[in-house]
Amino acid sequence: MIRAAGVQIEACRCAALAGDAPPPHAPRMFIVTEAEAAAIRAAYQQQGELSAAVELRRLFPGITDNAEALKCARTIAGWKALLAARVRQAAVGRGGGRGCP
Repeated sequence: MIRAAGVQIEACRCAALAGDAPPPHAPRMFIVTEAEAAAIRAAYQQQGELSAAVELRRLFPGITDNAEALKCARTIAGWKALLAARVRQAAVGRGGGRGCP
């Protein structure tokens, strides 16, 4: 108990608000380059999702759970290349040949 100005205050026995090391932010986040995504897509298209998961785990050894690797490989295999998406968007943005500037 702490006594301040004649009032008794119960001391908090909870974790400190500052000073303790916080847990790392987004510990399961990783960045995939276009080259890595292309390798994972190629494995997925040529040999199936299990091969894509193996390729993903080869590129990212921190992913140790097979179910998580399969989920990530399926997601990455579904991505479209950024350049192709930008070219389509630019063509649509020009009016698509309808006489728009």
